[in-house]
Amino acid sequence: MPGSAGSGWSETLTRITAALAGPRAPGAVLTEAAGVLGEQLGEGSFWLADPRHEAPPPGTAGWTQARVAEPVPVALRVAPALVSEVDRPLLQVLVSVVSCALDRATLRGILDPMPIGVLVRRGPHQEVSEANPTLRALGWSADNEGSDLGAGLRFMADRVLAGGGPEVKRGWRVQDPEGSEVYLDVTTQPLHASDGAIDGTATFVVNTTELVRQRRAAETAQQRQGQLLQSIHAIVWEAPAGSPGWTYVSDGAIALLGYPLDRWLEPSFWRTILHEDDRARVVANSGAVRGDHELEYRVFAADGRVVWLHDAVRVITDGDGGSIALRGVMLDITTRKEAEEERNRIQTEMVDLQKLESLGVMAGGIAHDFNNLLTVILGNASLAAMRLPDHSSARSAIDDLISNAQRAADLTRQLLAYSGRTQLSSETLDLGHLVRELRGLMVATLSKSATLEMEIDPLVPAVEGDPTQLQQVVMNLTTNAAESLGERAGRVIVQTSFAALQPEEAAALNLSPGAYVVLSVQDDGCGMSAAVKKRIFDPFFTTKAHGRGLGLAAVHGIVRVHRGAVDVRTKEQVGTVVSVYLPATSVRPTPRPQRTNTIRTGSGLLLVIDDEAEVRATARAMLEALGYDVIEAEEGRSGLLLFDRHRKEIRAVLLDMTMPVMSGEEVYRELRLRDRNVRIVLSTGYSQVDARRRGMLDGIRGFLQKPYTVRQLSDTIGRALEDGATGVE
Repeated sequence: MPGSAGSGWSETLTRITAALAGPRAPGAVLTEAAGVLGEQLGEGSFWLADPRHEAPPPGTAGWTQARVAEPVPVALRVAPALVSEVDRPLLQVLVSVVSCALDRATLRGILDPMPIGVLVRRGPHQEVSEANPTLRALGWSADNEGSDLGAGLRFMADRVLAGGGPEVKRGWRVQDPEGSEVYLDVTTQPLHASDGAIDGTATFVVNTTELVRQRRAAETAQQRQGQLLQSIHAIVWEAPAGSPGWTYVSDGAIALLGYPLDRWLEPSFWRTILHEDDRARVVANSGAVRGDHELEYRVFAADGRVVWLHDAVRVITDGDGGSIALRGVMLDITTRKEAEEERNRIQTEMVDLQKLESLGVMAGGIAHDFNNLLTVILGNASLAAMRLPDHSSARSAIDDLISNAQRAADLTRQLLAYSGRTQLSSETLDLGHLVRELRGLMVATLSKSATLEMEIDPLVPAVEGDPTQLQQVVMNLTTNAAESLGERAGRVIVQTSFAALQPEEAAALNLSPGAYVVLSVQDDGCGMSAAVKKRIFDPFFTTKAHGRGLGLAAVHGIVRVHRGAVDVRTKEQVGTVVSVYLPATSVRPTPRPQRTNTIRTGSGLLLVIDDEAEVRATARAMLEALGYDVIEAEEGRSGLLLFDRHRKEIRAVLLDMTMPVMSGEEVYRELRLRDRNVRIVLSTGYSQVDARRRGMLDGIRGFLQKPYTVRQLSDTIGRALEDGATGVE
């Protein structure tokens, strides 16, 4: 009979069975049985033929006769849940056909092509009446019923005979003839005689090996997928479109952010952990379901950390294109974001460094020119003060002029510090004494409604530092405090104290543990926001329309050079405390020289070489007032000619370091070639750093930083003319 396993066989055999079970008139043709030609010739007699051949008369060659017994109700004999929907009709037909006792030739023609193994036992000794090729291919044979398969099938048949009901065994693992492992689903049904008694069994064996392999492969893939989801540092999620909350979140959420999974399923949970600066943007985006997209935003982890997430979202749609769900993967990109911020910070610092370098070049030039101007102002003012009697009405005005010129000189020293053209002069200092000396200047920075309070601890140890730069630190901090008060009433408290920093405290300030002297300036002014505090040491940042000097940026730079640190505590509308930590020393403070009104005078011929006419004239006037004779030159070559002409009479040379045509460095070398013992005093608007860089400090007798007063000039020249003077350190 033609056909194939599956639904085609099911349909064909079902129709045949229906035809066999129902009454028909002799000679009726089964035209509804597709692929089968049949005719019922008499009571209990039925003929079947292959319609592919021309049908001869019934009963002749080409026809198969079947003797039909009373049909058995199929539905009561087959358990529907044990077989697939496709194969269930086939099994029903097989049971019916066997129960109806079709003759062996017809039954074999039906059973042999079947992909299901069939074993039929009959009679009181349960002899095998049918065993199709599919069953034999699985390793069963009548001669080998002692094998695992044979013994197992016999055992199930015996249980059916004993109990009267069907036996089922699923997922039975055996070996086929080639030794391969196969999995079987086995069903054994009782067969009944016409009187209803059990007269045999029918066993159906389905090879489920491929299904088992597919199921195991699916389980393995699912397990690997689960392991992959657990191993990646990410959160895989799913949520309904347009609704808050998730329907699925992977275990990676616990490792990444620390919240338990049940929290994630709460509708409002996500909003609560979004960073406040990103919340509105993320919520608005999630409410507008659109195509696949990506977001970057911040959330708070369970331990308070801020975590950057990259969220890749895919929209799942139905058959009509409507959005039904969202699926996404959240990756922790905190490290990448921090690297980007660090890169941006470095780039910003590089730009600032380039600005500082440019500022340094410009500041150095400005300071040099400005110091030349101040030399004329300060020199003439000090010269006038020297000539005026103490009770002169003009003396006060001259003193104010000198004081402000010196403050201007301090400003140029700040510019030189930023240009890298300055050098620390380290001394052992009593910081409290230095602060007390500045009281008058600090009071002058405050408004009339503000008060200055000083809390100086006399027992704090000394510090090593440059007195001029530390004075600048005190004044800059006081100026900042005064500006935070403005014109309203308030207090500025300047305090010195001692601190023994433990390792944790020192690490917070980026210092080494040990003893420190602390200078604190406190105000109850406007305070600073976190954003302002973050940039207070930036020389290119200010909160004022106009400022004085370089403020806290200068303080920070000076304190770092002194191996110290600056700590700022502030609160808006409450006030600010700036504390400067300087390493303490056990060395006693260096005694400060007592200033006297006596100015050193002298005699002899001095040569002044400077390209600025006003500076030369001022220096000449001051030196002549001190008792010296002076000759001057406006540039290096004429200066060398004067030196050659008056070598025996010249006691010292006051030499500018920066000049056109022939530089001060070249003049210095030529003078040293002419006379190894020539007494040279360098005078410059720059600093000793430039002179040392150019190798001009070796062999000179003095260094005079512009601007200078009559007293500073007299002291420097006087020391240079002393026998045994060794010059500048």
